[in-house]
Amino acid sequence: MPEFHASFQDQELAQALLPYAFDAQDGAHDQAHLLRVWQNVSTIAEVEGGDKAVLQAATILHDCVWVAKDAPERANASTLAAKKARLVLEQIHWTGAEIAKVM
Repeated sequence: MPEFHASFQDQELAQALLPYAFDAQDGAHDQAHLLRVWQNVSTIAEVEGGDKAVLQAATILHDCVWVAKDAPERANASTLAAKKARLVLEQIHWTGAEIAKVM
């Protein structure tokens, strides 16, 4: 994702997390989807506030595990994504408290 990280406020964080954003891409979950989500998150944060790094990490990693809609483990997709996101954030040395804000 060469220049895509420039679409995010914290480009260094985006560059670290984007390689983990998808384990598979379907027609609905791709870079354009992430950008739409980030634009919506940013718009809401302008009014509501929030920690932009936490919001950015949550945005980038929210679909980091893809499970087919008809797969038996589909009901656990968000739990699987949260587990993977925790591991990714630990790898980039986020603290437990920072990670908890994303979860």
